[in-house]
Amino acid sequence: MTNFRANPEEALMEFQNFIDKIAGCVSLSDVERITTILKVRNEWMNYNSNLLVTSLNTEVQTILEQTDLQTKLKNLNELEKGSKEIAWKPQTGNPDLISIEGDHLNKLKKKLMKETKQIKKESSLLQAEILQFRQQLQVQQTEMEHFINLTCKSSES
Repeated sequence: MTNFRANPEEALMEFQNFIDKIAGCVSLSDVERITTILKVRNEWMNYNSNLLVTSLNTEVQTILEQTDLQTKLKNLNELEKGSKEIAWKPQTGNPDLISIEGDHLNKLKKKLMKETKQIKKESSLLQAEILQFRQQLQVQQTEMEHFINLTCKSSES
């Protein structure tokens, strides 16, 4: 490093060579393609998450409005007080969500699983490309360190 401080032109040339090697590994179109895939994946996940939450909230709200459990339980309690026999009460807290548009939700689930598999496949391909790029960078870094060591040794002697 002391040699580069003494000779800034040499340091600049070495840095420019390093930048040129890095630029040769990854093209701008590769970076744009990877960025686009990641943006689409995030948008898709957010959209599906919002769709699922909205659908479930709508269904739960519909169930609550149609059943009006509090009023029915109050009426049952009043009937029980008026009679000496125990009144029948339905089980609460466990609405059967499978029967409510279950087929539609199963189709959505299958579709989401299929799309998730596709995204995982694309992700694995991108991971392979990234690994290859990292290996190239590591080789270049080793070459740079070797070159710097040789330069330092030659200037010391």
